[in-house]
Amino acid sequence: MENNNQGQIHIVCGPMYCGKSSELIRLARRELIANKTVQVFKYEEDNRYSENDLASHDKLFIPAEPVLYTSDIYQKLKENTDTIIVDEVQFLDDIIIPFSEYIRDQGKRIILAGLDLDFRGEPFPFNKSNKHMGELLAKADYLEKLTAICTYSLNGKTCGEDAKRTQRLINQEPAPYNSPIKLIGAKDNYEARCIKHHFVPGKPVY
Repeated sequence: MENNNQGQIHIVCGPMYCGKSSELIRLARRELIANKTVQVFKYEEDNRYSENDLASHDKLFIPAEPVLYTSDIYQKLKENTDTIIVDEVQFLDDIIIPFSEYIRDQGKRIILAGLDLDFRGEPFPFNKSNKHMGELLAKADYLEKLTAICTYSLNGKTCGEDAKRTQRLINQEPAPYNSPIKLIGAKDNYEARCIKHHFVPGKPVY
């Protein structure tokens, strides 16, 4: 039987510490209040706060199924699920792009959260792929771009402007451009920064 419901690709993105996971948990709870059948997925290697929950930096939790690949989501998907929620989507493979369109075309809602840019300030590439988050964002029916607060501090004064970038640190110094893109970490590795205070030593000038 044809599904006449209108599906949706809803994406929440921004730098670290902007509240992406918190927003994802809020949206999941709204779907549950609306009596929707919801499945929540999290990237398996991100177990900083919990192995079996989607967790935010501000300690909000909701049960989630760990996955490494888009195919894992497909295999775990239940026929009666109305809403699919995926956190840290930037770490998955590029199959998430056509998969998201497939879910929408089935009349279901898929809500995805992730970093739009990597620590270099460039579109975050999918796992072992030339495709990146920008191509997924272009498919969104509804897009939330969140900002954090720039925590760059000089002479005891914190910037405090809107942060749209993620600053990676190595021994409290900006990580060079040729550092590995994927590094799961928290406040000892990353800060939210505005564009003015985002530094990437060795970044090519085009």
